[in-house]
Amino acid sequence: MPRVLLSYRREDSAPYAGRLYDHLSEQFGRDNVFMDVATIRPGQDFSTAIEQSVTACDALVAVIGRGWLSSSDDKGRRLDRADDFVRMEIAIALSRRITVIPALVGGAATLIQAATGFVLSQVLGVAAQDAINQMRKTVQAHVGRLPIRSFDATQTGVLISRIMSDAEGIRNLVGTGIVQLVGGLLSAAIGISVLFWLNWRMTLIVLGALAMVGISMAYAFRTLRPLFRERRKMEAETTGRLNQSLGGVRVVKAYIAEPHEERVFATSIDRLFANVRKTMTGVSGIEAVSTAIAGLIGVTLMVVGGRSILAGSMTLGEFFMYTLFVALVIGPVVQIASISTQLNVGGVGLPGAFNNVIHRSPAAPTDPVMFNMQLR
Repeated sequence: MPRVLLSYRREDSAPYAGRLYDHLSEQFGRDNVFMDVATIRPGQDFSTAIEQSVTACDALVAVIGRGWLSSSDDKGRRLDRADDFVRMEIAIALSRRITVIPALVGGAATLIQAATGFVLSQVLGVAAQDAINQMRKTVQAHVGRLPIRSFDATQTGVLISRIMSDAEGIRNLVGTGIVQLVGGLLSAAIGISVLFWLNWRMTLIVLGALAMVGISMAYAFRTLRPLFRERRKMEAETTGRLNQSLGGVRVVKAYIAEPHEERVFATSIDRLFANVRKTMTGVSGIEAVSTAIAGLIGVTLMVVGGRSILAGSMTLGEFFMYTLFVALVIGPVVQIASISTQLNVGGVGLPGAFNNVIHRSPAAPTDPVMFNMQLR
């Protein structure tokens, strides 16, 4: 019976190598398939075990993933160093003329991901910018037809902020990040079904932890949304006041009102900073809860998964596969936490533009401004 050695990098292709180990073991027997974590005895020298196993094998399967060649640490690229175990395995096999079989994993998925990522950024990114452009034109045209009393009641800077800034919310709501999030959620749904198939007990624990994350995020969004809405309003008011102050600087200097303007601006900026501090605390809290839950899931995998392997109810390859799909499920949750600011800003920016500008009644296009002038 031929002996086979699996050569791989843990951070690059461990799940694939684990599944390949299971299939080869079923075909050739576990005694004829070598994999470091499964066949090295406790306390055995790793380099010596590798050399003995490579020398005794009939074929070496090099499992090559996306990071196989570029894997590096603080000393540089691993493949360039003589003490790299993967390089050592392949070099020994080639020197002894042992058959080396490269097994590419994740290659097709990488090419598809790169192509779809480019298309996604082009289609949605350009579409979002075009929508922003069209909205700015619409809002500016509407503002230009408003009656004069609307300009008397609203600071010029507020209108400028509504025209230029609020439309940016479209990019946050229609950009590539949201679509990637939706795709991640679909992948997570498929991953959950696979997790139940592999180990339903661990999956229930994982879903319970994710439910805690969902509850905390729902509470945080409900709390942060009013703060983001208030920030938009304060930014517009501060910009409007500053525009009037700088535009009428001659009047300010004529009445020696610089200290008053400084106090007004400082008060507005301090209020804005207090709002930003609260929102940053909330967003940081979401990320902290997500990180803590992810750590809890990791501990659960190590404890429950390790016991399942020892009990024989789960193979090592199935455990690697389970870990891979857990990462697939947790990914969208972490992504939600990272784009929570975008969701809140986009959700409050568009209503601000429509409620404060679009819903105002414009004046008639031919509405004249009448005045009398007398020369003396």
